[in-house]
Amino acid sequence: MSQHTVTFWNCGEKPCLKPYFDMESSAQRADHAFFVNNPGRTYLIRDPYPGELRTEPETSVRLVVVRQHSPDAFERRSFSFWDTERQKLGELFNGAHDEIVGRVLWAVWNTQVYEVSVRVIIMAVRAMYAVMRIDPDI
Repeated sequence: MSQHTVTFWNCGEKPCLKPYFDMESSAQRADHAFFVNNPGRTYLIRDPYPGELRTEPETSVRLVVVRQHSPDAFERRSFSFWDTERQKLGELFNGAHDEIVGRVLWAVWNTQVYEVSVRVIIMAVRAMYAVMRIDPDI
C-alpha cells in the first residue's frame, strides 16, 4: 500500500468488520441513534468500535463508513490509510462534509478499485460539494 492512498480494506473472503450481532449491542444502537438524531443523513463516518475489526490493518488510521439503507438496515465498510495522509484528508473529516465523503468513498468502493489516491478522493469530494451547491435555476 502506497503512503498516498486510501485503501478499501478487505480481508479476502471474510469481511474485515465483524457482524453487528457478534459485537456489543451498544455498537448497533449507537449507529442507529446517530441516524435517528440526524434524519437527513445517509452516511456516518466513524472510528471502528472496540472489537469491531476482525484483524488490524498495517496502517495507522482506520475508519468505518456506515450507510443507512432504511431505518433498521445498515451496511458498513472499512477503510484504512497512513497517518501522514490524515492531514491531507483532515479538511474532509470535520463533520461538515461527512455525508459527501461517505458517498464518495462508497461509490469508489463499488468500482472495486481497492486503492485510490488521496488526491482523487479530495478532488471527488470537492466536485460533488460544488455540484450540490449549484442553483438548479441557473
